[in-house]
Amino acid sequence: MSARRLALAAGLALNLSALPAFAEQPAKALDEAAVLASACSGCHGSVASATAIPSLQALTADELAASFRRYKNESEKSSAMHRLARGYSDDQIDAIANFLVESE
Repeated sequence: MSARRLALAAGLALNLSALPAFAEQPAKALDEAAVLASACSGCHGSVASATAIPSLQALTADELAASFRRYKNESEKSSAMHRLARGYSDDQIDAIANFLVESE
């Protein structure tokens, strides 16, 4: 099972179990991050290739978040990444970046 699937399964299992209220928030955050990050895998593979779309595997969470924010803030550009990035809050960008790095 891949690391991302394992993390999603673990998050779902935690969310469904009878955890105390204070422990439910991290599971919910993991679920949301996994759902948000799932859109990335549609274009960005886990292995570097010769395509124009780079793998995100070698980047740190800080590098991913900074790159994502550059796309979000470049208002004169209109690539798919620019349009997608504008739909995320800074907190969501951080959650996506952290999830992608932790699930590698």
